Amino acid sequence: MPSPNPRLAPSTLDRVKTISDIVSVWVGLVALLFGGIFAMIQYLDKERADQVKYSLDFLQKFNSPPVIEARKAVLAAWTPNRGRLTTALAKYSSEPQAYPNVVSEVIETKNLNDPLITLFDFYESLQICVETRVCEASTSSSLFQRDARMLFQLHFPFIEEQRKILSDDQFGQKLEIFAMGK
Repeated sequence: MPSPNPRLAPSTLDRVKTISDIVSVWVGLVALLFGGIFAMIQYLDKERADQVKYSLDFLQKFNSPPVIEARKAVLAAWTPNRGRLTTALAKYSSEPQAYPNVVSEVIETKNLNDPLITLFDFYESLQICVETRVCEASTSSSLFQRDARMLFQLHFPFIEEQRKILSDDQFGQKLEIFAMGK
């Protein structure tokens, strides 16, 4: 049977069909690739949104019992002792034990062991959440790092003492990592 278009010989039709099949495959692959990239971007956006949500969940915990009570207890204990703390820090070069002694005395007289452990546990949980990428690191740092750093630096003598008493070099380590951005 002759070709409907005399200019297109059967071999030309076969070539057009072959080229059309090849182009269809490539268009399909490109569409699949772009679809995959789009899906990956959507997945990563959702993953980051979930990480931020979990970080914000820690903000809720930070402002709820028992963490808020522990924060209040620590603040109430240190507010009237700022002057003693400042004096002890000023004497550090001549009396290096003055600062740790003030810290130990305030912790003991104000019964801060339990509130401090509550706060250390909070920051340990937060650091684990960040390490496992369940929580978003920059959001968590923005929300909590300043307070964590103050807690860690102020109570470092207590942390050192607990490490010795408990024979546990890891005591307070997650707080330290989070607070100091290690």
